Amino acid sequence: MNGFRLLGMELSKLKAQKGVLFSLIGVLLIPIVYVAVLLSSTWGPYDYLNNLPVALVNNDEGATSGDDPINVGDDLVADLKKSNTLGWAFVSSEEAQKGLETQDYYMVIEIPKDFSQKVTTVLDANPQVPELKYIQNEGLNFMAAQVTRSATEKIREQLGNKITETYTRTLFSKFGEINTGFASGADGSQKIFEGTTSLSDGTSLLLKSLTDKSEDIQKLANGAQTAESGAGQLLSSIRGGTGDINKLAAGSKSLAQGVGELKTGSAQILGGLKAANEGSNGLTSGLESKLVPGSMQIQNGMIKVTETTKQLAAGSQGLTAGMKAFLAKHPELATDVEFMTLVGTSDAITKGLVQFDQEVQPLKAGAEQLAGGLTQAAAGSKQVSNGLSQLVAGQTAAAAGIDKLQAGANQVANGNASVASSWTKLNNGVSSLQSGLSQISTGNSTVATGWEAMTLGVTTLDNGAKQLQSGSKELSTGLAGGADEIAQIQVTDANIAMFSNPVGLSGETVNGLNYYRDSTAPYILSLALFVGILILSFVIDFKKPVVTPGSAFSWYASKLMNLSIFAIAQGLLVSLFALLFLQLQVDSVVTFVLFSVFTSLTFMAIVFFLVVVGGNVGRFVALAFLVLQLSTTGSNLPIPMLPENLQALSKFLPLTYSNAGFKSIISLGDTSFLLANVFVLFMFLVGFAILTLVAFLFFYKKGHAQVSVAV
Repeated sequence: MNGFRLLGMELSKLKAQKGVLFSLIGVLLIPIVYVAVLLSSTWGPYDYLNNLPVALVNNDEGATSGDDPINVGDDLVADLKKSNTLGWAFVSSEEAQKGLETQDYYMVIEIPKDFSQKVTTVLDANPQVPELKYIQNEGLNFMAAQVTRSATEKIREQLGNKITETYTRTLFSKFGEINTGFASGADGSQKIFEGTTSLSDGTSLLLKSLTDKSEDIQKLANGAQTAESGAGQLLSSIRGGTGDINKLAAGSKSLAQGVGELKTGSAQILGGLKAANEGSNGLTSGLESKLVPGSMQIQNGMIKVTETTKQLAAGSQGLTAGMKAFLAKHPELATDVEFMTLVGTSDAITKGLVQFDQEVQPLKAGAEQLAGGLTQAAAGSKQVSNGLSQLVAGQTAAAAGIDKLQAGANQVANGNASVASSWTKLNNGVSSLQSGLSQISTGNSTVATGWEAMTLGVTTLDNGAKQLQSGSKELSTGLAGGADEIAQIQVTDANIAMFSNPVGLSGETVNGLNYYRDSTAPYILSLALFVGILILSFVIDFKKPVVTPGSAFSWYASKLMNLSIFAIAQGLLVSLFALLFLQLQVDSVVTFVLFSVFTSLTFMAIVFFLVVVGGNVGRFVALAFLVLQLSTTGSNLPIPMLPENLQALSKFLPLTYSNAGFKSIISLGDTSFLLANVFVLFMFLVGFAILTLVAFLFFYKKGHAQVSVAV
């Protein structure tokens, strides 16, 4: 008797037994009911988070940042009151503790009283890290614990952004002080430039006067030497005549007048040198008392800015390292988008602080150069002041010599005037005149030498004044440029917000799920088809034939075709019900129906073998085999998130490939991925079908092909 005749007899017997037929119909409806219950809802697990009670205790007492009061706790409460992320309850510490004890709250979050105070210590020598405390009632529900923990991380991120904004505002406020310092330095250097311009003009005028009078001074020295020689000749030819004596008297009178003019010019030179000395002293005092200390303050301020930046960078790096260490201990957070975003944001802040430190270094170097330049300028100005003091002393000595010269000239004039009255006195006077002219010649030679040295010194002074003028102009321009560059740094609320949260998140979702049920549909469909076949084994006898078969193969073929009919019917009913009544969206309706039927046949081959070989034990093994696959085939957790031993085991479980196949049709739309999983399921189907055939051959040989009493 062939397999088709045996199949016909089994179907006829089923038709005759109404009770069994109704049982079969009920068995076919079980997977549909299962699918209907689990896939009919379209809500998601995150749709009603605002009903999840979470208590927030705000004990923050606030603090002051600069002149501005801050209260991070109040700001957070205000933001949370505007949101509906969770069912927030803003309560006291006592109410929160009582709510935990009575199982009313899934979590309690506490903001300590010194939270804002610790926020303001970022620029202190020993900054304190503010901590957000929470108590989680994980025993109430694991999923709720994950949601509340994620919400805590978001709150921590939100507070971190606010605190970073506070830090940034404090840091940028220092730029205003730096800008003011540069502006003050620019004003001071402009005054130096104006003073050095006046000094340069004065030294140029003094140099011109010295140069113009240099020839006259030389003539005076030469004339004094000639006068000395003439006095000798006069003494030898005193008796030359009255006319010569009168000429001598007139010449001595002119000499006295010239000495008076020399005295007047010397007094003018002395007054100019004293004025220049006073101006140089004022310049030196201004440099030493104002500009040099101001530049040192700028330098110290820049050093503090760089140290603060490095401290911020070190703290941010520590935070990033701590978060990465925490991630290493909790690898499950690698899929948590919020946590990974927080890690990325912290890392970006660290890089931003390091870059800011690098950009501040040129300002620090400029401040150091400014301080060094002003110190050198003060030293040079002091040297100029000392040189002018020496010039004043030398000119004072020259004035004294001119006074003596004037006195001598007057004596010569008086002596020559008395020549006419007294020849003897004239002889004595000529002797005195010769002596005085000798002194005049020596004094005038000294004056000429000193005049030349003074001219050289004033030339050097004039060159130094011009260099000082040029340097002060460059200093003024540089400070004004630095002030302009710092003033261009934007410190608006938008810039501060950008600095505190520099990275936005822009992305898209591919293969999106319309409903939460779409993510569980592959698992539910696979489970329903497997359970349906397993329950079918309690209604239909998978092993005993209705009549004694002619061969093991016909026996096996009749049972296989009989079960295949029900497996195909089950796959069609489940897939069509999901499509037509539950409105499940799939990439291809035909592919979905065919894969459902194919999966049902594959599960039938597996259960067929286990029941034929083991009977009730086989059914128990099938049930255990199904339970084994519930958490190891990508249903609850993705397979890559399982331990390595379970990942290896999942490769040998059929639900791994049925879940993946349904997923490729429902959400991925990936035909190549579907075909790969169909191939593996086909190997399961063929393998267990062959094993079942071997079992029938064995049982037929052992004489187990007995007629069943009931189907």
